[in-house]
Amino acid sequence: MADMIYTDTMDGAYKAARHLIKKGHERIGFLGRSRERTPHRLDGFKKALQEYGIPEVPEYIHPYLQKEQDVFDVLDRNVPACKDIYQTVTLPTKLAVRSSTCGIGRGPFGEKAASMNDLMLSEKERQSIRSKKATAVISFHYAGKAWMELHLKGIRNIFDSLGISIIGTTDAHFDPRLQCRQLESLRMLEPDILIAMPTDNKITADAFRRIADSGIRLILISNVPDGLHPGDYVTCVSINEHSHGQNMGHGLGEYMSQHNLKHYGMIVHGADFYATAQRDNAAKQVLGEECPSLHLCGSVRFGKEDEVYQKAGDLIRRYPEIEALYISWDGPAMEVIAALTELGRTDIAIVTSDLDYADAVNMARGGMIKALSAQCPYEQGQAIALAAARSILNKEVPSFIGIESISVTSDNLLKSWKKVFKEEPRQELLEAFKENPNYVSAVH
Repeated sequence: MADMIYTDTMDGAYKAARHLIKKGHERIGFLGRSRERTPHRLDGFKKALQEYGIPEVPEYIHPYLQKEQDVFDVLDRNVPACKDIYQTVTLPTKLAVRSSTCGIGRGPFGEKAASMNDLMLSEKERQSIRSKKATAVISFHYAGKAWMELHLKGIRNIFDSLGISIIGTTDAHFDPRLQCRQLESLRMLEPDILIAMPTDNKITADAFRRIADSGIRLILISNVPDGLHPGDYVTCVSINEHSHGQNMGHGLGEYMSQHNLKHYGMIVHGADFYATAQRDNAAKQVLGEECPSLHLCGSVRFGKEDEVYQKAGDLIRRYPEIEALYISWDGPAMEVIAALTELGRTDIAIVTSDLDYADAVNMARGGMIKALSAQCPYEQGQAIALAAARSILNKEVPSFIGIESISVTSDNLLKSWKKVFKEEPRQELLEAFKENPNYVSAVH
């Protein structure tokens, strides 16, 4: 058995018939379908007739109609004057999307995202891992940003509790050839675990293949290099990129609707990364399906962040009517802000992803960034470490793990900062709110 919810169809039919009677009608018909889950409408109809002393006319009552033609046949017999005025009218539909249709994150091979809850360890397993005194190395695509620092903090939190030592960490500065050389150096350390964020799936493919073939347990962040498949690596840990992009799409759509804006542009990542492609496509779906009144003026793709300044300027010069922009993540967004500031177009609203100090201050001051979707990199780091630890015990690990992101606006910025960074907001961020009179109350 299960709980069920029904509408009171008897009361509804009673009220409808009573309404017509009170309007002065007496020759009232009843048309119903033969298969009805709650067949009480006819009872309500008859109750109204009886209450007002109106006799039932069998020719007017047809509760067991099966198809559309049956309805027309009844009308032809009882309302002959209608024969010549039948019309077919097609009413427009509107897609109403609720939170229950949240996006399902997918890995690079279409696998559904598993949760960090699937990685938890028992105390006995933890003790077993400590006894192995395992070692790990990390290859970041670029470090120095809060996103990577929080990943490292989450990894260390778990590794320290399990006695896993980090014996090497590198920063590729977004240079795939440099990363290839660094991976070779890390491989020579013969660690038990290698954690890496690939800078380019094609150029680094051979270097990662050598890692996979060496027997080192490989944990990937966000992307899988070309030629590798589940089984070559332990897992790929990212966020739910689909809901990440949905957050951004909703943020842009809601801001534009609230401020009566119509024209937007998109600046999206053009590299062959399934993660950012999934994010950008999810945002496009939201804006296209749920925001039909908005108009996409133009879209540009970039490979590297240093391309964005010029491309953003070109886009706005070509489409000066643009009032808002979607940008794949915060680094390119800051380049766009610089370009638009030089063009004198600081009126353009920006929605992007990933919470960092620069975009937080811009938002707090009432700057161009109006909404963003923030990853939870500390939790991602913890998931990476737990997956690595399970692999040490040869325990099953899902091939893709996705951590949920959170939507951020100026209204919840301070609360979101605490959630993402695990610390109180910096004083400079609190001071930034004071420069924006619309949000001074948010500091208190």
